[in-house]
Amino acid sequence: MLTRVVRRNTNRKHTIKNTHQSLRFGSLKELKLRQASVKSIGKITNTMKVVASSKLQGVQNAAAMTSDFFRSQEKLFSPLAPNNQEEKPKDIKTLTLVITTDKGLCGALNSAIFRMLRDEPHDDNNSFVIVGEKGCKSFSQHNTLKSQVSFSGHQSPRTPFTFLEAGETADRINKLDNFDQLRVIFNRFVTPTKLDIDVLYLPSYGYCTSSENYSKFDHYYVAKLERKQVIRNAIEYLYAATVNYASYQNQAVEIFSRRNAMDNASTNADEVYKKLSILYNKTRQAAITTELSEISAGAAAVEEG
Repeated sequence: MLTRVVRRNTNRKHTIKNTHQSLRFGSLKELKLRQASVKSIGKITNTMKVVASSKLQGVQNAAAMTSDFFRSQEKLFSPLAPNNQEEKPKDIKTLTLVITTDKGLCGALNSAIFRMLRDEPHDDNNSFVIVGEKGCKSFSQHNTLKSQVSFSGHQSPRTPFTFLEAGETADRINKLDNFDQLRVIFNRFVTPTKLDIDVLYLPSYGYCTSSENYSKFDHYYVAKLERKQVIRNAIEYLYAATVNYASYQNQAVEIFSRRNAMDNASTNADEVYKKLSILYNKTRQAAITTELSEISAGAAAVEEG
């Protein structure tokens, strides 16, 4: 009877020992897999950082080239926008053009614009046009803002953005004809290292040709019979230049933010990998020490027996 009890206890000790060994080896295997996973993520984020860095100079140059082209037209019409006047008229209908990105992994660019618009008061005088897939997703999740969207779209992922594409968006905006001013919201560079949300206000064709503003074009040598057509053409071209300028500025900021985000992600991955390596070595050393202690204890027990 005593022999059976001793054998049972001995078998139990072996079972507990095997369980501890499997747990140790299991945790080591999991740590090794986790190390490999973090290392792979670090390689991917580092590659994305290199790709963004290679594209950055080109998009920054393109954004700078569109700036002068747009600013020369903005000086003429921007003072006519209701929000840019000293005495702001009441009951002004505003169409807001929101420029966002099509891809993520670029920080909080899109969410910052959406939070700004979400916290504003909303009424029937506000409507929106969304450019960019990320902006469309954000607006689709908000019932109030979603109901005020006139139309939305995004750039073609296979071809680079062109002025022709900007002109198509501007044509759709001009066909709405149910607003007094166009508000354009996008991200742009304030300095080479500082980003901010920019807001532009531009008048609509209907507001420029209203009785209060039509006389402001008298000092331009344009016949009155042709003036309305000239203003319409100028407004259409202004909107196309605005979409072109805002899109290139937003694209440059997107690449810059993605490079910084991927750089931070690569740094974090390296830190996590180092911590996992230390933990793996400590766990492995503890397992080896435990095994040696058990072998020594077993050898001592055999000698005593």
